[in-house]
Amino acid sequence: MNLKKSNMKKISDFTFVMAYILSVSFAALLISIQKELYIDITNCPTQTIQAEVGEFYEVKFDLQAGTSEVTYIFFYFELNGEYYSRLPLDVESHSDIFYFPKSGELISSATFVDKLNDGDTYYVSIDVLDKNLNSSFSECEIEFNG
Repeated sequence: MNLKKSNMKKISDFTFVMAYILSVSFAALLISIQKELYIDITNCPTQTIQAEVGEFYEVKFDLQAGTSEVTYIFFYFELNGEYYSRLPLDVESHSDIFYFPKSGELISSATFVDKLNDGDTYYVSIDVLDKNLNSSFSECEIEFNG
């Protein structure tokens, strides 16, 4: 009878250890396939933009929400090396003008820069923050022809 009890103990220990290993492995797999918060300017030009004064360039970006919803996006612009403009948007006050992606969602959107004078150069930075305080940013330089 003692031998039977010892074998049962080994089986239950083995079962517990295997169940634990499988659950940890499954949790690690879920974490590894979860999307992370990121933003990416998708059309940052590598060459000078040919445009007339008064025309604009559309700066396109993809925004991927991670494990929680995006709550904040901040646009920052410099023109010819100097501060030009900024636009902070938060989900509570600005969801009527910008769609803030929910957990796991990917959206595409855009902002614009205008050619005010020949040779204008813009620096554009876009920062995002989610409900879990994760952040990401993307930046780009846009040079108009002279």
